Amino acid sequence: MKPLQFILIFSGTLTVLSCQPRKILDEETGGFIIVSSAQFENENMKLGRPEKRLFERVVNCRGYIVPSATGKAEINLPVPGIIHKINCYQGMYAEEGKVLFEVTGNEFIDLQKSYAEASTRLKQVKSEYERIKELYHEKIGAEKEYILAESEYKLALSEFLTLQMKITRMGLETSAIEEGHLYASYPLKSPIKGHITSCNLTLGQYAGQETTLLEVIDLNQLQLKLPVFAQDIKHLKAGQQIRFYRAGDTALINHAVLTVIGSSIDDISKSIYCFGKITKNNSENIINNEYVEAEIIVESDSAVAVPSDAVIKSDNDLYLLKLEKIEDGNYYFTRLKAETGRQHHNYTELINDSINNDILLSGAYNIVID
Repeated sequence: MKPLQFILIFSGTLTVLSCQPRKILDEETGGFIIVSSAQFENENMKLGRPEKRLFERVVNCRGYIVPSATGKAEINLPVPGIIHKINCYQGMYAEEGKVLFEVTGNEFIDLQKSYAEASTRLKQVKSEYERIKELYHEKIGAEKEYILAESEYKLALSEFLTLQMKITRMGLETSAIEEGHLYASYPLKSPIKGHITSCNLTLGQYAGQETTLLEVIDLNQLQLKLPVFAQDIKHLKAGQQIRFYRAGDTALINHAVLTVIGSSIDDISKSIYCFGKITKNNSENIINNEYVEAEIIVESDSAVAVPSDAVIKSDNDLYLLKLEKIEDGNYYFTRLKAETGRQHHNYTELINDSINNDILLSGAYNIVID
């Protein structure tokens, strides 16, 4: 890169410095830093004035994208059996209530048989109970006989209802079984709408009740799970905005709102888990269990600022280059001492914000002031 050439004016004498990109000012004579139009263009310099910029205080953390409690479903068998038919595959989208696979087996058949027997027995016991009850109220039957009949009826009813609940939970019509028409298999349906993220099914496979065969995730109910250190928790409040992005990739920013602030330190991570609801996102770029970096915005305000590249350091002081005039195709600058504050996203806050002249906003990186 071609070094800048500066012209220093001392009492009408012009000195051209071209060997080094530096400038020594003589404040007593009111020296200028002079930049030619060609240099101004070649170095992509830009003039402008300080402007209001948003400054934020953030809590940085790293976490994961996980489903909410109602956005994830694991499918197990209510009754052990053999996988009879498969209607799904991993990655497939399933609507709520869609039949994903069917199961058969001796346990299932025995359950239906027990239910049919319990239904028949209940009818018999109920008939006998009502007969004895009527006799008792007419002062004909003995109280002991009535109490015994009532106990047997309640026991039979309890057994019948228990089996009926099991059958109903499997999505089967109990009336057909009561008539002696048994099902060869029972269906397993998706309890929520979403994508199948795990599928452990094989035709002919025997599965018990403890085995998770399918996992369904609703991508519309994904949330952030963020571990936050204890010293930062005091700055958090529900409703604060969150920016997050794929680890190391700030090209695509997504947004969330802090909804839950934990109150217990995790033994492993030694941090407190907080959760955020994703509000704005491109669903194609949100992946379950993905590792992300996040910024929780805990405070924000506006302040007068300039690009950080506009601030030049000389010894222990900081300066801006203020444009005094443009004459004969040259830009005449003087240095202006800057009082700076916070830095945020490549901008630096100005404490002395009463600057009414144009200053050099960019391209000052190659200028050295002594």
